Amino acid sequence: MKILLDDWNSEVGKAIKEEFKEHEFIPLGCGEYDLTILTKWETSRDVPMDKKVIFLSALEVYGNKTILPSHVEFKPDILTDKAFHSYITEVTLEYLHNATEIKVLILRVGELFGGEEGIIADLVNAKKNKEVFKTNLKPSASRDFIYIKDLLKVLRYYLEGRGDFNFKTINVSSGKETNVIKLAEKMGVEVGFITPLHLIEWQRADLTDLEFLELKPEINIEEWIKEG
Repeated sequence: MKILLDDWNSEVGKAIKEEFKEHEFIPLGCGEYDLTILTKWETSRDVPMDKKVIFLSALEVYGNKTILPSHVEFKPDILTDKAFHSYITEVTLEYLHNATEIKVLILRVGELFGGEEGIIADLVNAKKNKEVFKTNLKPSASRDFIYIKDLLKVLRYYLEGRGDFNFKTINVSSGKETNVIKLAEKMGVEVGFITPLHLIEWQRADLTDLEFLELKPEINIEEWIKEG
């Protein structure tokens, strides 16, 4: 099975490659955005042998919505470069699904934590080093976090063939809003705001599909920080 991700040099990319070595990993970013590897599947022999593709998208494609729905038919609210690239890839894969026999699973992933990259890693390091936590998030902004190993658990479920899909979209996150600035205050970390401020103010994903599959995340962000 082929797994698609913008940057395989990222922490989550390296974790996935280490965990699932027998699968093929396709980069879709790393500089100039390029979808030719997808579009040529329509007429070439490069189509995956098992005709199954998993793309790690992002909750950011929803933009500012109170609850992020768990279905394909939604009105995109493209506010960031990451959201734009993710959505363009989703649309391309939907086209290929309709034009070929490729089966597509899109995982819209929340903010990852549990490693050395991302918002939470920056926050933990600021506390450890007694530094100012610099962020472009608004004071009211919330994010829906997902532990890296909980994401790998969802991937494993599908890569082992336990879950079938034709063209399916699933939110992979905690389903909970966490106000990052309030979290920083609880940790006793000083916050410094930088501009321009991030346009996405809140995130909370609908996890109906994960709950149905009994794959709801197990690691709570605040508990993880306390234990760490």
